[in-house]
Amino acid sequence: MRLSILLPYFNTPWPLLRAQLDSLAACDMRSFASVELVLVDDGSDTGLAEAVDAWCAGSAWLVQHLHHDGNRGLANALNTAMAAATGDWLAFADGDDLTHPQRFAIQADFLSVNPSLVAAGGDMIELTHPAGIRGRRRRFPADNADIRVELLFYCAMAQPTLMLRRSVWAALDIWRTPGMGMAEDWDFFIRLGDAGRLGNCGASLVDYRLHAGQMTQALSASEPHPAVLALWCRQLAALGVEADEVLLGVHAALSPYWLWPAGDTASAQRLAPAAVMRWHDALLHANAISQRYEQQALQSRLALLLARWQAGERQGGPAKSGRLFNLP
Repeated sequence: MRLSILLPYFNTPWPLLRAQLDSLAACDMRSFASVELVLVDDGSDTGLAEAVDAWCAGSAWLVQHLHHDGNRGLANALNTAMAAATGDWLAFADGDDLTHPQRFAIQADFLSVNPSLVAAGGDMIELTHPAGIRGRRRRFPADNADIRVELLFYCAMAQPTLMLRRSVWAALDIWRTPGMGMAEDWDFFIRLGDAGRLGNCGASLVDYRLHAGQMTQALSASEPHPAVLALWCRQLAALGVEADEVLLGVHAALSPYWLWPAGDTASAQRLAPAAVMRWHDALLHANAISQRYEQQALQSRLALLLARWQAGERQGGPAKSGRLFNLP
């Protein structure tokens, strides 16, 4: 069993990139016959690629260090890495995170006992930058049915923890879509989940570095990122829901989008109870017809979202409305 680690980078500060490379080198790789590191320099400034080359010269792994002429974006860099990789398993890694020593051993065991999965991820520990303080654990649903339901609302897998079974992924021929910004991971997982089975192993696999100014730190339901809004619309349409402005507004306000720093509770509290119930009933009715998701999994998730919203209602809030934002 051969492992390929895919690591694109663009102007990542060398101390952070070196720390990630060192953490990868310290991982338990006894589950694999060979390890390949596929690095993609996505048009970084002069000097960084040379530092990476110097680090790679001391590695016992097979290394491919590929270069883009200019910055093409993360999706294109990952597509380049996936196309070049030769391993049986493709593991994604971010240049500024830290990989836990047992990550790959845990995922290899998990995929071995779950042969129907095309991809597996895991949880992450937040790492505040530059203080280096480890914080909360970001947990993700484990079962394929629950992951697919969660993908209706948010990105229910963590790209920095992803491992793909190459033979199944290659047969599906699913690539990253450039130009979707912060929604690229989510879009990729939706298409993987529509074609195959997904799983999360339930273990923390990486320290996920948080930076001030990250685009994922400035989200709200009242002004959703256009790519996030587009995916909500696409997912609702695939379910069979005709989403008008009010229904889409409810979906945006109640979606447990894990990238929001604290949740947009003010938007949720502005919702009219009748609008919330119409949204709830519309999703269940549409799914009973389309059977896109396991009905019990969807029903359970909606019940939890409804209970959380009702708990917020009991605490009081601003005037109620169904209208949250204008559609483009």
